[in-house]
Amino acid sequence: MSDNGLAVLEDINGDRKRSHVESTQHQSLALNSITRCIINPLLEVYRHWQSCARLRTHSKVTILDCHNLKEFSVTKAYAN
Repeated sequence: MSDNGLAVLEDINGDRKRSHVESTQHQSLALNSITRCIINPLLEVYRHWQSCARLRTHSKVTILDCHNLKEFSVTKAYAN
């Protein structure tokens, strides 16, 4: 059977099930969202922190997550 162009399966009781392909696509989209929302900003913050550590300067950095902003200071003690 087809449902709006997506593969849908029915078991012997008539219950509709998502196909493996559709389920995998949803998992992939969720992982891409996590990567864009959390991992990429964390990598940017880490790169900034690395450059501050090399310069031995005090820096305030912001870690982004999807719902709020958290701030903390990276000091020379953390850089050593």
